Amino acid sequence: MYYFNDSFCATNIKFDINSQNSIKFMLHLFKEANIFYPQYLKAHSDICNRLLHFIGATQFFVLIVLAIVFKLWLFIPLAIFIAYLLPGIGHRYLQHNDSFRSTKPILCVICAARMYVDTLFFQISKKMKLYAN
Repeated sequence: MYYFNDSFCATNIKFDINSQNSIKFMLHLFKEANIFYPQYLKAHSDICNRLLHFIGATQFFVLIVLAIVFKLWLFIPLAIFIAYLLPGIGHRYLQHNDSFRSTKPILCVICAARMYVDTLFFQISKKMKLYAN
């Protein structure tokens, strides 16, 4: 039995990995991510900040694939470092705000992946306009 209590969840959830409660947990997690996504996008309104996030995430995926294919395991920490470095630069020097990584780590990863996909499929401008208000 596991208990999930993180700063982003409004409720404590008790779940067992081998039960339907884990499905409820995942549904609750993605519901929270949908609620949080507009706030996440507002914190990423600067296009250069979003570009650094996209470059960092792309380099992360490329380095992870290279690490697995060529068994270059030192690429894994490098990938994690780059995945945090470039967005950190964007938040500190371009957007001038704090990242959500320290307060909402799981939601941040989910929303970062969603923003990456939205950017990849040229939907980010539409989403930014949708959540602008």
